[in-house]
Amino acid sequence: MTLLGGYYEDGHWRGTYIGHHDKGVRLGENEKFSEDIDDLHHMLFDHEKGVTVSDFWFEDTLGHRYRVKEARKHLEQFFKRDAA
Repeated sequence: MTLLGGYYEDGHWRGTYIGHHDKGVRLGENEKFSEDIDDLHHMLFDHEKGVTVSDFWFEDTLGHRYRVKEARKHLEQFFKRDAA
């Protein structure tokens, strides 16, 4: 895996490299990877465009993207809780 990416409310996306910029993180068969996202994580809000992230995905070294399971649901819950 090389990139953690997110789609934003307005349709654009941004990403941040995982591990080494040019190599990423190598996972073995059935090995899991996790990235903690807290309320200070730089990808939650795009300050330039004024929109929040709506979905997350990972990208592998071949450019294939894999959605993060239940990311949309958890992001909606996070932003509702954060607004309260």
